Formats: sequence, C-alpha cells, structure tokens
Amino acid sequence: MAASGKSFRGQVDEWLPGVPAGYRTIIRGYQPYRSGDRAKAMRWLRNLSNADKHRVLTPAVISLGTINLQVTTNWPVQRLEPLIKGHRALNVGTPLMRVTLVPIFGTDSQVQVHGNLAGFPSLGYGTAVGEALTLIRATVFEILDTFDKLL
Repeated sequence: MAASGKSFRGQVDEWLPGVPAGYRTIIRGYQPYRSGDRAKAMRWLRNLSNADKHRVLTPAVISLGTINLQVTTNWPVQRLEPLIKGHRALNVGTPLMRVTLVPIFGTDSQVQVHGNLAGFPSLGYGTAVGEALTLIRATVFEILDTFDKLL
C-alpha cells in the first residue's frame, strides 16, 4: 500500500513486477491515499495490520456519538459554541463547548453545565468498530471478487 499517488507510481514496478497494467489499475483504485470508502477501509486495514499483533493490543476508544449539554447561568449568554463536529475519538480533557457570557458587574458568575454524551467503541476513526470491520470485510471481498473474475 502506497502513501501517495507519486509513491505508487514510483514503486509499482518494484512492488508488482510482471503484473499487467489492467491489474495495476485495479490495485491503484484501492490504495489508501485515495478518497472514498474503499480507500478508508484499506487505511483502517493497513493500520490494524501494521500494529505489532504479538505484543501490542489494538485499543478501542470511545468516539462521541451525540452530545446534549445545557448551560444555566446568572449572566446572559452571548455565545454558545459547540467545539465537536461529527463523530470523533475523545481524549480526557477534550473541550466540548465554549460559552461566552456577558458580565453583570457587582455579581459573581454562577455557571452550571448539565447534559449527557453518548459514545460508542471505535478504533479511533469516529466509526463504530462493527461498521469499520464491515467496511473492511466488504472491500476485501470486492477486491478478491474483482480478481477472481479476471482469472
């Protein structure tokens, strides 16, 4: 698997000696540097495969599914800005929201944040583990089927 189109073109003769151009075109279509679900699945597969499977566990992380926060304050809220867009892995201390308040002089601010977060296990890509493995499986089967038809 190549890191870029330039890398693929520069290494393809060494990596795939004697492989016909039509087959190379198919292989290029599944390279992880490309865009789309096929390339995404191949990036995930590459990352799983490159891990040292005998000494290192592949961690599953919690990715944010939905967020529902309410702010209660005695000062007027000027701006409420969510900082998380879409599904992504969360780390301890990840900021979730920015609140800008208008101070009322002579009054101490009192702010309470309530709400809930829904998360799901992922491999760190913001996609649920089952969904990621399903896409990897479908892509590998598609590759095998494509070459099976050519043989």
